[in-house]
Amino acid sequence: VICKVLIFFLRFFHGVIGNWGLSIILLTVMVKLLLLPLTHRAMVSAESMKKLQPKMEEIKKKYPDDREKQNVETMKLYTEGKVNPLGGCLPLLLQLPIWAALFTTLRTSYELYGEPFYGVWSDLTSKDPTYLMPLALGVTMIITQRLQPQMMDKQQAFLMTWIMPVFFTAIMMNYPAGLALYIFTNNLLSIAQQYALRKWLARKGPEAGAKA
Repeated sequence: VICKVLIFFLRFFHGVIGNWGLSIILLTVMVKLLLLPLTHRAMVSAESMKKLQPKMEEIKKKYPDDREKQNVETMKLYTEGKVNPLGGCLPLLLQLPIWAALFTTLRTSYELYGEPFYGVWSDLTSKDPTYLMPLALGVTMIITQRLQPQMMDKQQAFLMTWIMPVFFTAIMMNYPAGLALYIFTNNLLSIAQQYALRKWLARKGPEAGAKA
């Protein structure tokens, strides 16, 4: 069902601009706008969790050998702060079916077969021969992870910030260039959204403090 929706809008955008690569970019923007309310709430929740980090460290120091007590106090802290610790996962989970559907669309849609983007990207349904797109995708993944508030320990943060992007980049080197283009564009939009959100929260902070 998702494949049919994606190919419908891809055909629509292609009918307007005549380039499948640009159509994929426009499709990415459209999906990003549709998920904007969810991603905005997730990012706000993540920024709120960042403010709780000092109190979480205090809990760990107070109960160093009692993991169960740490979990209970941490969940209590989340409840008092009205923060959902899993809120940041929802947008990613919603994106996964879209990525899978787009991969199927790129692999099976005859309209996209052999269609170029620009320059060296001569076929959006085959892997990038230069590997530039997957590498750029990996860089934007690292930037995206570094912009996220780090609520994990150092080992987990290192895994998510560096190991996961490298692993994902290696996988994407053999996947269709059109899929890499979609995820790369989505990452750029996420970086811009996170930057704008931080600017907005920075302006809102003094006003909130003045009202208080």
